[in-house]
Amino acid sequence: KVKFGQIDVVCSRVTNCQQTLRVLRWNHASRRVRTSRQVYAPIMEIICFLAGMMFFYFHALPLLLLPMLCSLIKPGIWFVAAFLLALGFGSVHEWFTRPQGMPHDSVITRASLTGTVASIPTVTPIKTTFDLQIETFNGQQAQARAAITCHGVCPSLLSGDTVSLTARLRVPRPAGNPAGFDYRRYLQSHHVGWTGTTRPDRLNIVRHGRLYSIQHFRQTLAAKLAERTPDPVSAAIMQALVFGVTGSLDKSLWELFRHTGTTHLMVISGAHIGLVSGIIYRLFNWLWRWLPWCALWPAQRVASIFATLFAFGYTLLSGFGAPGVRALVSCVCLSVQFLGNRRIVAWQSWRHGMLVVLLLEPHSVLMPGFYLSFLAVAVLMLAAALLPEKGVRKWLGLQFACLMGLMPASMYWFSIATWSGMAANLVAIPMVGMAVLPLSFLTVLVMPFPGFSRVAYVSDAVIQLLLGFLHLIDRLSFINVEQSFSGWLEPLCLTLAPVVWILLRDKALCIPMLLLGIACFFPPLEKLHPQEARVDVLDAGQGLAVVVRTAHHVLVYDTGAKFWTGGDMGRFVIIPFLRAMGVKKLDTVIVSHTDLDHRGGLESLESVFPPSRFISDNPAFYKKGKLCHTVKPWEWDGVHFAFVRGNEAFQDKNNRSCVLKVSAKESSMLLPGDIEAPAERMLAAVAGSGLKSTVLVLAHHGSKTSSTATFLDAVAPDYGIISAGFDNIYHFPHPSVTKAFENRGIPMYVTARCGMVSVYLGRGKREPVCFHENLD
Repeated sequence: KVKFGQIDVVCSRVTNCQQTLRVLRWNHASRRVRTSRQVYAPIMEIICFLAGMMFFYFHALPLLLLPMLCSLIKPGIWFVAAFLLALGFGSVHEWFTRPQGMPHDSVITRASLTGTVASIPTVTPIKTTFDLQIETFNGQQAQARAAITCHGVCPSLLSGDTVSLTARLRVPRPAGNPAGFDYRRYLQSHHVGWTGTTRPDRLNIVRHGRLYSIQHFRQTLAAKLAERTPDPVSAAIMQALVFGVTGSLDKSLWELFRHTGTTHLMVISGAHIGLVSGIIYRLFNWLWRWLPWCALWPAQRVASIFATLFAFGYTLLSGFGAPGVRALVSCVCLSVQFLGNRRIVAWQSWRHGMLVVLLLEPHSVLMPGFYLSFLAVAVLMLAAALLPEKGVRKWLGLQFACLMGLMPASMYWFSIATWSGMAANLVAIPMVGMAVLPLSFLTVLVMPFPGFSRVAYVSDAVIQLLLGFLHLIDRLSFINVEQSFSGWLEPLCLTLAPVVWILLRDKALCIPMLLLGIACFFPPLEKLHPQEARVDVLDAGQGLAVVVRTAHHVLVYDTGAKFWTGGDMGRFVIIPFLRAMGVKKLDTVIVSHTDLDHRGGLESLESVFPPSRFISDNPAFYKKGKLCHTVKPWEWDGVHFAFVRGNEAFQDKNNRSCVLKVSAKESSMLLPGDIEAPAERMLAAVAGSGLKSTVLVLAHHGSKTSSTATFLDAVAPDYGIISAGFDNIYHFPHPSVTKAFENRGIPMYVTARCGMVSVYLGRGKREPVCFHENLD
């Protein structure tokens, strides 16, 4: 008699075999349910632990719902306890790593520092950047980390060197716009609380140290590899794959990897460490079987030990990042299976890896790589369990699943979904894993020997073949989807929609989940009515970038600065903002004058959003476009646009700036570019009451050469906006300008203090809105 639950079956006769099989199937299914609960309940616990850590750093209130939802699925206090434990652990970690002995000022004009070089310096012909672990500040004991930039030809630094320097320090500012790269969060994820600049004559090496010996070892080997490898591009890629040193990779290469979806192959990820440990495991497993006196120790156990040791060494060599630690924990779990005769499923290894990473470095939740790494592994494990095919079909299915699974996160962080990446990864993944990575290791190993040049030649040939293939795939970049999500709700729904349908396998959910996924690409955006306009004065540092939107049109006035070290505000600020706002087409671009802080982002902007019309003060300089002083007024959706004439006779480029007035019903806004006192007086005399506006963007970033009393009386603004960079070298806005506005009782909004400033033009009087209440 077999008893299982409520089922009693007597197997005394052959005719009852069918019932017996039902019992066995029920028993097997029940065991699977119990096993699933044992596996997935701890996964929900670690997800709640992650949610608690995220809540500590992001203060997102919806995260509070997660432990409650998990408690409804499986009653108990463990999920809430995991959430609270993460909050407590994050607080303790923050307390121990907080800066000590540093002042509370946002800017320190002159600071005397001594400390240790705590990172591998990145050296270019024009500057050297490194992280400094501060030990003394102005002669007093201190504990903090600063990102130092030394402009010029600086002393050759090694990680672990003790240095003394005099620098200008600043506290990093949060992102001043709703989209784009958050530099402060990036620094925070690396425990950097200050940024500083210095000069070569103010930087001295006190002594060469060995405090960061692993980084010193990495830097030394990477430098030797770069010296002995003929091609710098191949050397940079081998440095990235073997040592995790990516400072030598050119920006054009990063763009190539980004467009082809192969960035993960050029940083040391779990796949690389897993591949190396797998090769070592198979090698020692094969060698051990050939040694008769080693039969007392099973080959699998010995091979797993060596594989784990090599994985630990590679992880240490790569800088102990989150993907490497996750792969290392997986190797340890594999060793435990062989050494302890205990079965550990893949999801348990995934959970243990996340827990170890969060305990070692809670700041990992600030880095996109943390989420992409664990999400990619989760998608691959889920797809591998659901796909019945084998061989090439399963490989294609896994690649497609990984592409779809990572697409929402990629669009959220990088504003792109690389459909061409599937074709690129089909070839690039095995090529890097089977050829580029082993050859890179072999090149490093044979550096001291005479055969180095031959191995380096083969490695270079394979790398050039890989890059040639990626350049070919890059021609398909037109099929990529470039879209940005301004919030986290859209990518979350886009991720959960297919997961819910796949796990539940309910046909009734197919259409709702499909509609939910499609709806994520059309998020609810702000709708402007006719005779209304929204003007956003972006936080573009020491420059100007203004976006004007009506119901069906978009205009950009000035494109911010271009940096002499590379990059521009068009790429970093304007393009991400336009994508976040759902802009698909740019109607007009106006560049007020030819100063670099107003036209610097034009090229980048035009490459992504080609405008239908280009207007400037000097068409001959750009060899295109129309002269603003001759353009007639026009109207979009009931909003009136007109250039104020009267300063076209000036030869000075500042005074010839295009002065644009935007009017909508009862309110208006004046954009005067960089005009100065002579042009202001001329416009006041010629235009007179035509200058009167509700909002004035102050000319020349609040310089004392502008904003004269005559001009302010003519404009008579209710509000003033100044686009100026934080701690700028010109000290804009000038105190005299600030005083003039205070005397007139005009509220003034400075982008350096409140980030992007938004103005709504239309019916009634509405105050400008800051992106941040106060950045000071």
